[in-house]
Amino acid sequence: MARTDTISSNLVRIVSRCGLWSCPHCRVINSFIHAQNVKAGIRSLPNQEAWFITLTLGGNIKTAQLGYALLPSLWKRYVDKMNYRSPGWQWCCFVEGHPKRNGIPHLHIIASTKPEQRLNDFARSCGFGFKTSASLVTGEAGAAYVAKYTTKADTFVPRHFRRVRYSQNWTRSLPPDMGKMFTLGKDQRLDDFLMGVALQSHHTFDEVLKAWIA
Repeated sequence: MARTDTISSNLVRIVSRCGLWSCPHCRVINSFIHAQNVKAGIRSLPNQEAWFITLTLGGNIKTAQLGYALLPSLWKRYVDKMNYRSPGWQWCCFVEGHPKRNGIPHLHIIASTKPEQRLNDFARSCGFGFKTSASLVTGEAGAAYVAKYTTKADTFVPRHFRRVRYSQNWTRSLPPDMGKMFTLGKDQRLDDFLMGVALQSHHTFDEVLKAWIA
């Protein structure tokens, strides 16, 4: 579980952030960061537009657990084929559990290009289902889609599953301005951490301690 404490006299946040999508606090932060990354990536493309593509799993996938187990290999197959046919293409993909299919996941993709052949056929050749869709979106629309789908709580997502992935050449945004932030290390003593925050933020140890236990 994450927690954030703010020393009101200055924009200083002491953050112990787990980074997990299952954490209500971190899920909002994760979604915001990825939405900004998508917006920046689309704006860097020549026409400042990208393809918003949805890929589903076939009807033979009956459980969310099996769907999440299969997704990484199916997506790798899709990426490998696109890399061969469209070298240098850029993409971001994110996963959503389908509420009407018992949480079975499907992929949303923001990409600089789509397959030249019919999308349904290409998706099937990669192991996905036959239900697909594709439309052009702007940076704002792409960011809105990411924020919409990734802020949903999903108990079916396996722990440490990467819900959002990017190509190496995707342009990302600068880190959001959230003030000066300090993160408690995994094996760091709390008193050492709080003393370090006090020294770097020019607050007294008592002020930092008060913010932490408030």
